[in-house]
Amino acid sequence: MEYRDRRYQLTEQRYRELLAVQNGRCPICLRQPGHDPHKGRPDWPWCVDHDHNCCPHKPTPKNPTCGNCTRGLLCTRCNSALGQLADDPQRLERALQYLLETRAQTGVPPAVRVFAGTAGI
Repeated sequence: MEYRDRRYQLTEQRYRELLAVQNGRCPICLRQPGHDPHKGRPDWPWCVDHDHNCCPHKPTPKNPTCGNCTRGLLCTRCNSALGQLADDPQRLERALQYLLETRAQTGVPPAVRVFAGTAGI
């Protein structure tokens, strides 16, 4: 917690507020922390998702973010996915379009994955 506080200027109270707003789930995949079905072991910690365009440097304990760039808390996979797409909404839209078009071409129905605790959402 101390590391997160220094690096992202995210207090314990603000952290708990973010979790409450997100209903304790990653807002992208809707999973709760617990067991990672892909790795067969205990799951990830929350990643602090922040807008990389807000502060021009990589946050470190000695050079933290401004504290205003935090968008939410994500699981490691979803945080990495956004990072791989450079936090670019247009890239994300093109990736979505690509998936929809290629699935339509192949006739393969969308994959449905039900993670523990997300059934019925």
